Amino acid sequence: MAGTRSDERVRNDRINIMKKDLHPKYHEKAKIACACGAIYEVGSTEPEISVELCANCHPLYTGKQNLLKRPLPLRTRRKNL
Repeated sequence: MAGTRSDERVRNDRINIMKKDLHPKYHEKAKIACACGAIYEVGSTEPEISVELCANCHPLYTGKQNLLKRPLPLRTRRKNL
């Protein structure tokens, strides 16, 4: 028989077994701050996030490649010495 009291008790017991406060707090207006100075508001579980690259400064989106100066690879340095 569907809907008997024993079925309801089993269903309620399963619901009560679930852990409380399992999920982290969700911040609807979290701020993402980029190294270039751009600031975005998004939803996240972290209230503040800092990033090095964003759509304003990423070479893929801007077409420029002037962000980071990297040292030459070791084999290139040996040839130049």
